[in-house]
Amino acid sequence: MLRFVTRHPRLVLAVALAMFLLLLPGAGKLRVLVSIADMLDAASPQAALQTLVRDAFPGEHELTVLFKRRDGAALNSADLCAIRTWSRRIDFSSQNIDWLQSPFGFRVGKEDDQTLRYPELVPLDCEPGSQVAAASPLAPLNNSPLAGIVASPRGDAVIVDLFLRGATEDGTYGNFDPALVTPLKADLEQTFTPDGPLRASIGGSAACKWYFVESLIKDQGLNLLVMLIVCVSVRLIFGTWRGGIIMALSLVFTTTILFALMGLSGTPVDILSNSLFTIVALATTEDFIYVSQAAQDAHPHQGWRTPFRRQLLPCFYTSISTVIGFGSLCLSDLAPVRRLGFWAAAGSLLEFAVMFFLVPATMAIWPKLRLYTASQLTRTSRGLRGMSRVQLPRPLFHGLMILFGLSFFGALRIDVQDSIENLWDAKHPFNRSIQDLREHFGFSGSIDLVLRTSTSTADQRQILETVKKIPGVVKVEDPYAVLDFASQDLSPLRRDILHREFALAKSYERWFSSKEPLVRATIFVANDDIRSLRPIRAQLDSICSGDKCSVTGDLLSFAVFSDSVIRTLIESFAVSMVLVIALLMALSRALGKSGIGVVIVSSIWGPCVLLGMLPLVIGSVNFVTCLFAAVLVGLAGDSAVQYLFAHRRGSLTDGLNQRGLGSLQMTVVAVLASFAYLTSSFAQPRVLGILFASGYIGMLIGDLWILKGCLRSRRDLTI
Repeated sequence: MLRFVTRHPRLVLAVALAMFLLLLPGAGKLRVLVSIADMLDAASPQAALQTLVRDAFPGEHELTVLFKRRDGAALNSADLCAIRTWSRRIDFSSQNIDWLQSPFGFRVGKEDDQTLRYPELVPLDCEPGSQVAAASPLAPLNNSPLAGIVASPRGDAVIVDLFLRGATEDGTYGNFDPALVTPLKADLEQTFTPDGPLRASIGGSAACKWYFVESLIKDQGLNLLVMLIVCVSVRLIFGTWRGGIIMALSLVFTTTILFALMGLSGTPVDILSNSLFTIVALATTEDFIYVSQAAQDAHPHQGWRTPFRRQLLPCFYTSISTVIGFGSLCLSDLAPVRRLGFWAAAGSLLEFAVMFFLVPATMAIWPKLRLYTASQLTRTSRGLRGMSRVQLPRPLFHGLMILFGLSFFGALRIDVQDSIENLWDAKHPFNRSIQDLREHFGFSGSIDLVLRTSTSTADQRQILETVKKIPGVVKVEDPYAVLDFASQDLSPLRRDILHREFALAKSYERWFSSKEPLVRATIFVANDDIRSLRPIRAQLDSICSGDKCSVTGDLLSFAVFSDSVIRTLIESFAVSMVLVIALLMALSRALGKSGIGVVIVSSIWGPCVLLGMLPLVIGSVNFVTCLFAAVLVGLAGDSAVQYLFAHRRGSLTDGLNQRGLGSLQMTVVAVLASFAYLTSSFAQPRVLGILFASGYIGMLIGDLWILKGCLRSRRDLTI
């Protein structure tokens, strides 16, 4: 095949260019999912419930605006008037707000012999010059069901909830459009300036999605930084800029085709598949470095095709090991995991085709590109070669092997833990809004309890009372309690009138659906991490048994999604490791190599030690550690394949001596590229960058020095 490529390079490039241009429009159709609810499997019960609730109740995206004084004092009448004026103006002027909940819109029933009135529970006279300083203007809320929900117990903070409409059709970010939040946030900042007495912070699901999109846009240059670091690293290692440019262009071509195919097939990018660029970049870097090392080792008379021909088969099998590692994820029941597995495997095969078909075809047409390495080892490579020849002292080798054994005990202590707050630093505006909620209201987030009207009202009330007693539940927004409070001073006849008239109000739709036989209550929880939510979910499932009620909401979807995805990935890693081991055994037998046991031990030493020690060091696993593990498993066995093929007629030691430098060069480039993630706007990629760097070093220790130690121990036993 390589011979055909170099004999007909123009045909190969013409076909590739035509394919590129044909698929390129698909890149513009690529969607990015920022809502966990959109990432749920369409056939899952949670997704079906989420869709039902979305259709039944207005206001799909909740934007929570918390107001407090900058000096920390209680809010006075002037402060509340300013907040009320803003909320009414926004509600009137914006077409994207389904409805608004605040301390100022709640009314109660009052009657006398002749009239039935609905005065505001929190009366404010906001006419200029008429404001009377009240000792506690929010005091009327203290005994209401909304106490501690729209106003803090101390009266030093209030919440205005804006419930925004979802997009009529899915756009770039699914059902969420950042334009829903951008003008509201800008108006808020313009109205409540830093030199004013009030400070406003935004939270809720809409704010989370808006900040997520903002961070994605800020991180657009991160991939370019990765390629720049790789180009500089390749220049230092191989002595020319051409090599880095060739590799960078190969990566751009591969990832453009990959994401265009995803766009054309309607496959969105989600929180898992967002790592595809990293996975493909690693595969491209690995193949190119081994080809470049083979080019430097080749004799001048052998020709520029020889390195590609020699690396064609070993790089094919390293790609196959990646396909096996990620392809096993396609068996998952979870759509995001299946997407990650399929497209990572496809990206690996596509990268191999670009590196061994398009790059040689390009070099066949432009001879200057064939000089992509210096004729002699650079100073950097000479230093790395010296490191590759180092043998570990026996005590250190034995200590590392003991660590390998202990790692299996660490794997038994794996605990799944994550929080939406982990996306950003503690000082990020979104996390500060959650901190404000905890400080002033005692809760971090909310989930929705959806009751079915087929259950009697008495049973629904009993369910709500039971939910209020669950540990970790701070408050419950009980629609029946709200109605009872609003009509408590009315006679039975006028109480019925209030209920009928309330049913005509827009706020009624917040709790009682007119489209489906459903009633919604909101549960406010103290903590938003999945470990804290797990027992609450279990008790709610028990209370709602028999289809009496259901639990939904973005926070709950995040908890369910995180638990399911992380546990599925952990289980899949074990399967992937077994498949990689089977591939190494098959290759060893086909090539007639002995000592496959030490090859397997050295290949799995890195992933096992790093993953086994993570629970002991970090204490839990989350999305970051799972993506880190996915990349490690994808790389497992790649160096071993190179060693097995390096000297087909020689010993494994000969192959190790010949390709050990390539393993070290690959690690250096990968570690340096990992530092690009330290510039991310998200907190998790910065952690991921550190984990990647340590992971590549750990993999190198296993692939190179643990294997050397095992081979030395085997020779000692033979002697």
